[in-house]
Amino acid sequence: MEIQLWTKGEEAEFFRTYLKRVKPEKLFYYLKEEDLYYAYYPKSYKGKKTTLQSRNTLIGEYTEEWVWKLLSKVIEDGSKDPQFKELFKDRNLSVIKHLVCEELGLGSESPADIAIIRSDKVDKNKMNSEDILLIFEVKMSIVWNWSYSSKTNELECKGDFTEHQGNPSLLRSDSMLKAIGKSLSIRLKTAEKSPIPIIVLGNTPITEHYAEMVDKFKEKGIIQGFYSLNPSVVKGLQSANDVAHSKGRKEGYIIKTEHEGFLTVESYEDFKNRVLTLMKDFVENKSVFLSCLIDKVVLGRIIEKASKEENYEKMAEVFVELLQDGE
Repeated sequence: MEIQLWTKGEEAEFFRTYLKRVKPEKLFYYLKEEDLYYAYYPKSYKGKKTTLQSRNTLIGEYTEEWVWKLLSKVIEDGSKDPQFKELFKDRNLSVIKHLVCEELGLGSESPADIAIIRSDKVDKNKMNSEDILLIFEVKMSIVWNWSYSSKTNELECKGDFTEHQGNPSLLRSDSMLKAIGKSLSIRLKTAEKSPIPIIVLGNTPITEHYAEMVDKFKEKGIIQGFYSLNPSVVKGLQSANDVAHSKGRKEGYIIKTEHEGFLTVESYEDFKNRVLTLMKDFVENKSVFLSCLIDKVVLGRIIEKASKEENYEKMAEVFVELLQDGE
């Protein structure tokens, strides 16, 4: 059976799961005139709006668990793959959530969402940087719009992200900036060491605004990639395999950047091979994640200046500005 990445079916499962635990008001906006609940306000909606914060924690919990299961399968399958034999030799690789590593500035208040580690340790609160092969930040959310009737218990898809007023996942600037800022904080701690690769996982395209930026982050070794694990949503925009038209752009949305700082993963096999190859290169020291294209002293100075900001979003904004200015 082929393993699926993120789909409409997975989102429907999220709602069905949590509707058994919480009231619809925790998951949806209620539109009185239609007597229906909506995941997002439709594009055509002009009425009074409220802010729904309660769903964020729930979808964060759900998507982190989903990614954990996906990566656990990657490790299981990779351990049987001859081309990755050396990666698994004498290493007990496992996937953990909410990684705490004080050495990397990842405290209990701001842990790494998910990490792959090469250790038999079960105490994720006492992890050394040498135990970590790959760090993931998960920035996934509800992508499609859904309506729900509390009278009939019917859940119906009402279109993709182009048909509602929300900005899910990597389409949100604060999601991008938080991921960038957190990665910079980690890089500041590992500047003199072999830096651990970092991947940001989402389930939408990105906007044109971030296209050049994510390629630059990959080029400089700050973040090894932003991946969308939702190939099905781009079918309504443009096939992930067809980047001939405007280099993968349609209506301002990017499904793959020129240097793959951002890309839409096409299948489980694609994701598995990318993750395992990245770790293989890391442990064999064949990839230098902090590029020599910019002087490391200069890069370190830029990161250090940015790290003085009060939060991840501001840190990311300052870093981008300094990097563009050449400090």
